[in-house]
Amino acid sequence: MKTNQADNANATSCTPPPLPPSTNPETWRRFFNEVCAEERKNRMQINPYNFEEWFRGAYNTFGWILRRGGKRPLTEDEKADCARFILNELQNLTADNLGKEWQKIIKKLVTRYPESLRVGTAQFLISLPCKFAYTLWVIYPDELRDPWCRLLESIGRKCPVPINRNVIYNLKKRYPEEFPDLCCRGPERLIRSCSKDICVWGPWTQLEDYVTYWLLQIRIRALADQEQITPMEFEARYLWNQVGDGEN
Repeated sequence: MKTNQADNANATSCTPPPLPPSTNPETWRRFFNEVCAEERKNRMQINPYNFEEWFRGAYNTFGWILRRGGKRPLTEDEKADCARFILNELQNLTADNLGKEWQKIIKKLVTRYPESLRVGTAQFLISLPCKFAYTLWVIYPDELRDPWCRLLESIGRKCPVPINRNVIYNLKKRYPEEFPDLCCRGPERLIRSCSKDICVWGPWTQLEDYVTYWLLQIRIRALADQEQITPMEFEARYLWNQVGDGEN
């Protein structure tokens, strides 16, 4: 994907908002160091700020497996267009309209790239860059650029977390009764989605149903509220860590 280095270089610096209470910088340093350790594999980095790099890091997580699920990889031009589209859409988010507007962005992405994306993959392309911005907020706040200071001030305390196989595994392992719709069987990490009394189990990359996805976010937010931390902080502390090899 061709990145627009000039746009990133000219991105306006901004003043980050105060961190949420109970933020643990060590949690975010561990995540940052893990991403740095995987930098060669994922061909991306969190710092310095470069949204196209963040997008590429998210896409490379699942791009290789799209054909197995009956989809095709995005072309390089589509990747560049998709990154620009996501960043433009994120700038319109506020805490008051987060749920509805988040759904609109995911549905727009699926409609815009029907041959490549599903709800499961679209949500990841949005949430993981938000997590990267959150990481800078905590440990490298001077590196934040517009529009992220405003976005973090607005939605940072409610921002949905990126759902992938690690999150599914750790939710099921830690909270088996709260998540009967998740399954960890051998290397498989599955989500159950139901429509008109028909239920289907599948990996997160093949999730088609937005309601199933959002109900996961609501329950994760409830667990975070119990600990008096943000959903992103909760995910970074308890859900992101690696769980071994297997299918996405």
